[in-house]
Amino acid sequence: MAPASTPSYKSIGLRPSIETTFHALLPHKFVFHYHSVNSLGHSSSVQGRTGMNEKLHGLNWAAVPYRKPGLELTLEIRKAMDVGSPDIFILENHGVIVGSDIVSDAVTLVEDIENRLNLDATDHPLPQRGEPLPKIEGWNVADEFRSLAVEPKLRSRAVAGSYYPDHVVFLGPALPEISSDELGKLADVPSTIPAVVVRDRGVLVRTTANTSQRSMLLCLQDFLQRVPATWELIPIGPQAEHELLNWDAEKYRQKLSGASSGSR
Repeated sequence: MAPASTPSYKSIGLRPSIETTFHALLPHKFVFHYHSVNSLGHSSSVQGRTGMNEKLHGLNWAAVPYRKPGLELTLEIRKAMDVGSPDIFILENHGVIVGSDIVSDAVTLVEDIENRLNLDATDHPLPQRGEPLPKIEGWNVADEFRSLAVEPKLRSRAVAGSYYPDHVVFLGPALPEISSDELGKLADVPSTIPAVVVRDRGVLVRTTANTSQRSMLLCLQDFLQRVPATWELIPIGPQAEHELLNWDAEKYRQKLSGASSGSR
């Protein structure tokens, strides 16, 4: 009896990851790629990037400037490899790559990096709750994200830009901000926008928002709560956002995550 054939990516409607190229490029047997609020806090800020030089001293690492995920990023990683043979790549405004020929060593490196770059969440006392937001058809009040609307520093950063690719893919560039007087205009907000900050009141999330979109709101809040107030954040910028929003590969990833409403 002939063995059953293994389904191909094409036959089951899947595609390789957009980051397959750098996994193939690296010489290590095991390659871990992850995103964490600690690494994002450092690699997306001026002071954080400077501080990594001391915090990661003694590790075999390299910083990689932000590039669009995929081939452009892989080519930038290759430049770093031409200079040395890093086992750790800190991708600015993106995440971390760790490589090793022993899986336990890779796990240990990840733990070491996270300990060295640890940023404790800053206590942001929230003002007493004022008048609750009214019920609005198609929207839910998301109290778990309230700090993004009522804590001035977090709010100003949340609406100022986007700091890493996944935010753009699932939430769009920055978070839209409106005042209480503009609640009547929510009906005019495009259906592709999953969340809106109501200044000093709260965050509204569409009833159709999926798990991926809500997870990215939680990531944004965790990220902003950990970046020191004195650090200068570096958004990826409008051009990078445009490239992500109009990229077929990311539209495909949104579809897989059930987040077809996450781009605009």
